[in-house]
Amino acid sequence: MASLQFWLQLAALCTLHVVQLISAAIFVGGIVDQAEYGPRICLLFVSNYRNEGTEFIFEAESGACHFAVGVGSIGIVLALIALASTLYYNLNPTRTVRTKTVALISAIVSSLYAILLLITVSIVSVGLTNTCRQFENVQRHSCTDVFATGFFYEGIVDRLYRKSLNVVWIAVSAGWISVGTWVLYAIVEWWTWKFRMNKWW
Repeated sequence: MASLQFWLQLAALCTLHVVQLISAAIFVGGIVDQAEYGPRICLLFVSNYRNEGTEFIFEAESGACHFAVGVGSIGIVLALIALASTLYYNLNPTRTVRTKTVALISAIVSSLYAILLLITVSIVSVGLTNTCRQFENVQRHSCTDVFATGFFYEGIVDRLYRKSLNVVWIAVSAGWISVGTWVLYAIVEWWTWKFRMNKWW
């Protein structure tokens, strides 16, 4: 019969994977729903924001949104794989033991993804800050109000895209939480490989 320590460790690891999954989903969903609009407009790193008569015009050619969504989506997949792997190696009837190679691959992948995600969330944070700075300098209103007022797409005035800056910042915060969970998981995997599976190293 498995010990209490075993179940506590398994519960902690599964909780970590669930947080990874949820935070990645919030990050991706927030960016897709509130930082993008129209066919290809990304509200990160907007440039040349200006007032032309009765309209406020800006350029939004940044690929930051698509990059962030792609990296976040990878995180969702990796979190699902990590959760399934944890359950498999701990709950399958034969109690298959993880090899050193599996632990090493997991440590490397989680470390690389943590670095990639750190870069991505940093880019999103800087991009959103840049956008808000331009909006506030030109309109003299808060960035939250500018988002809530809404945006048109390339002169098409019959549809207004209203956005929530708070949701975008929640997505960014979820991204930072996700970074922390992947760093923690990478540390756990390196520790497992070094001290529990590779004692001669």
